[in-house]
Amino acid sequence: MAYYYFLFLNLSGFLFAGSDNMAWLTTGGKIGFVALLGFSGLAIFNSKKKISKKNRLTNLEYTVLENDGVEKIMQKCKKQLNCCLNRSGTIYTSGIECFTNEDLTGLKNALREKKELAKQLKRSKETIYSAAARFENSLHSGHYLIELNDYQIRMINSLSLLLNPLYEHLSNSHKPFIKTQQEELDRLNRKISVFFGYMADCIDQSSEKTEENPKNIQKDIEEMLNNMEVAQIKRIKINQVNTRNSTLFLNILSETKNMLNHAAGLWHAHMKLTTNPKN
Repeated sequence: MAYYYFLFLNLSGFLFAGSDNMAWLTTGGKIGFVALLGFSGLAIFNSKKKISKKNRLTNLEYTVLENDGVEKIMQKCKKQLNCCLNRSGTIYTSGIECFTNEDLTGLKNALREKKELAKQLKRSKETIYSAAARFENSLHSGHYLIELNDYQIRMINSLSLLLNPLYEHLSNSHKPFIKTQQEELDRLNRKISVFFGYMADCIDQSSEKTEENPKNIQKDIEEMLNNMEVAQIKRIKINQVNTRNSTLFLNILSETKNMLNHAAGLWHAHMKLTTNPKN
């Protein structure tokens, strides 16, 4: 699509730039030139149409329909959880990495992806209550299904509260984090990536690995966050960082903790839902 769009812009500019550019064209050449221009525009339209259709088909994989039974609802719930966890982890790590690299465009793309994920979860919430009511054998299962959706939305809200200040800071050309802060965030990023990837893998396999489940990884990350907080306070004491820097850095730590807590709640609700003997 990008190729066709580029071609369309260049042909349009050439065609309407002035009579000098068109002087060498014969009447037949002009007709062919206009036809090529029209073809480029049509290609762009068709490409957008295909992308839109693809998105609609993808959304159907997660949307609960009126005739869906409990088994189908569980399958769609599993797909949605996997999608949400993988995308949330990618949005988080990409956002932090783009900020430390002062990549404003990349950070904006992460925010756009987060917004799209939030829209998808909002659409699923519109049908979640009717879906919960179909668990006739257990009211608790319907309750856990609603909880799953709520925890996903809360995770995305934490991402918003984390990434929006980063984008505002970078867009206003404020000083980036110092090297030690960037190194700490890089280590945190790797841990977060492992955490979301492992959780998505466990849900995909419908199992909880006792040797190292997501809760254990979460504890390691929380300990890392506490150490990062202590290190930041030390930097404040020796005037190594200013107030704006501290507020932004500590906000990352705080919202990361919130996001992890919501993820833990999601994991707990998922285990209750899938192991409920009445389901």
